[in-house]
Amino acid sequence: MTGFARVPAGYRGVLLTWGKPEDKILGVGLNFIIPFMQNIELMNVQLQKAESSEDTATADLQQVATTVAVNFRLNPNKVNTIYSDLRQDYVSRVIKPNIEESLKAATALYTAEELISKRLEMKSTFDDILAERLTIFDIEVVSVSLTDFQFSPSFKAAIEAKVTAEQQPL
Repeated sequence: MTGFARVPAGYRGVLLTWGKPEDKILGVGLNFIIPFMQNIELMNVQLQKAESSEDTATADLQQVATTVAVNFRLNPNKVNTIYSDLRQDYVSRVIKPNIEESLKAATALYTAEELISKRLEMKSTFDDILAERLTIFDIEVVSVSLTDFQFSPSFKAAIEAKVTAEQQPL
């Protein structure tokens, strides 16, 4: 065992002494460690992506299945805290549950029709709710993509009937 540990680009090292995270965060490059007593845990601070598909309800109680992609990154100056609290399991323990709750909260503010006509506004609402929730855990939301809205077959049929009726000449 050597007295050095390498931290690659895009990562920070959490210095562990006898398994306990230290306050010191190791930067990119070669870092000195005390053999057998210390080791490092690499934390990815690059842009990462989490995807989720959720069934939610709109303000008018229509069921909608939504697919969302969230680009995020860990705060490089707080990886020791993130590691202490969540280890490497931050996606399943914090990000995905908060995506689910934020999406449900944002969707419930809009009717099914508004989800279509005010998609950008809904996306912004979701982004704000999610960013506020994840900031607590030192995780930055970089961007959000709402990639799909799927309504129930009966609601789709009602929309198509309404559009057809509006397009027919009087």
